[in-house]
Amino acid sequence: GRRARAMELLEYFDLSHLAYRMPNTLSGGERQRVAIVRALVNNPRLVLADEPTSSLDDENARLVLNLLEEANRMGATVVVTTTDLSEKMPSDRDYILRDGVLVRM
Repeated sequence: GRRARAMELLEYFDLSHLAYRMPNTLSGGERQRVAIVRALVNNPRLVLADEPTSSLDDENARLVLNLLEEANRMGATVVVTTTDLSEKMPSDRDYILRDGVLVRM
């Protein structure tokens, strides 16, 4: 069920030991990863991720991008916005906002 899926995702981020902690006791990076778990726990068809790795270290950023990539392989449409083009994940289509116009790369 949903609880098992949540624990699976928390374990992926090595956060299962924090499952019953209050949000105000978590660090910013932990909160960000828990937010991603909450977004993905129901296997959504659409994922909108605005700067999903902005405050994470390289290792956790890679985990987040890998998980979003997996969600895409499982059928979800994943839209990621970023100002850091180095955090690009494999995609069917890439766009850039140039002078207020969305342009396909």
